[in-house]
Amino acid sequence: MKFRLLMVYLARYPLYPGFISGGERHIIEVCTRAKTNEWELAVLTCSTGERVLRLNGLAAKVYKVSVPLENILGKWHNIGLSLIYIMRIIKVIPLLFSLPRDFDIICATSHYLPEVLPAVMILQRNPRSKFVVYVHHLEPSPWIRARGQPLLPRILSWINEVLSLWLIKRYARLIVTVSPPVKNELISKGISEARIQLFPNGIDMESINSAESAEEKYEVCYFGRLAPSKGILDIIDIWADIRQSYPEARVAIMGGDGEGYVSQIKDRIKANNLEESVVLLGLVPEEKKYALIKACKVSISPSYEEGWGIAVCEALACGLPVVAYDLPAYQVFGDEAMIKVPVGDKKAFSEAILRLLSNDNLRCEIGRKAREVASHFSWDKVAREELTQLSSLAQGAKR
Repeated sequence: MKFRLLMVYLARYPLYPGFISGGERHIIEVCTRAKTNEWELAVLTCSTGERVLRLNGLAAKVYKVSVPLENILGKWHNIGLSLIYIMRIIKVIPLLFSLPRDFDIICATSHYLPEVLPAVMILQRNPRSKFVVYVHHLEPSPWIRARGQPLLPRILSWINEVLSLWLIKRYARLIVTVSPPVKNELISKGISEARIQLFPNGIDMESINSAESAEEKYEVCYFGRLAPSKGILDIIDIWADIRQSYPEARVAIMGGDGEGYVSQIKDRIKANNLEESVVLLGLVPEEKKYALIKACKVSISPSYEEGWGIAVCEALACGLPVVAYDLPAYQVFGDEAMIKVPVGDKKAFSEAILRLLSNDNLRCEIGRKAREVASHFSWDKVAREELTQLSSLAQGAKR
């Protein structure tokens, strides 16, 4: 029996052509492991989304919506992005009459409105379909998340989430989430626990284990999106403190800049005279990224919000102790494989890094535990269990 699955993948930011979020990685890894004799995969996406699928080798029937001047609009950041998302939703409307009407599962790859609303519209023409939504991370209060970012876009984002969750409550048959804290948040927002399934993220253990340490060495590394919510500006303040005790130490920062924050980072680096010790490497290919991580002694994650923490798990799998703000998402990794400090406490953060850099035995012991913890998370295991759940749901649509 073959099941037809439509993935709605429209909440793709045009200025991150080479960057893949944790949520996107989850969907790609699951879809690439779907058995060709069991699943017939189709994707409703945009131009940049299609590019991500092709770069990651995901073969699927693609239904594409195109927005004129998307790259130019994207440079307007918040206003431009809102216009892009609105136009993508509008562009879906004509497609409703040409899309097949026999999908077993219609899946929104995130809980964002540009994916949930089109998925619900398609659902109306596929009444026997089962609607599945992935929720990787919920918006914090706009008053909290406004740190380093304009307040108005945060409020609009929060309003979008309220509308999206209303649709999810009404139409979603299954909500997939990645961590217990996110599951608990959904329940607190009135979504029945019976409709929520917990499937954690994973990592590419084979690629990590095969990577050799790079020749270029750094004491500390960060990799991820370069944005205030990820604590990227905190790194500079923390490093200024580190340099007072460890003048020769260097930190490698890997990640793409689609929101224009690199100029702020460079200004703060210059203001603290850290040009020689803070190295901005930009986007780094996966194989090179793992080699660079292994060439470091400590990995850091000063993020203020996370849904799970794929970057943290990758660092753990490379055998590095991780220093991070104590977020609920990191509960899955326990307390022995990483050092967690109070959120926003940059002094405690720098002290934890110095403690690891000055104590080889402690660093090696935590690194050993880190590899052990990370070994429990793999995409093969996650995808197998998740596809079993989706198959069971699809069988119900066939009846």
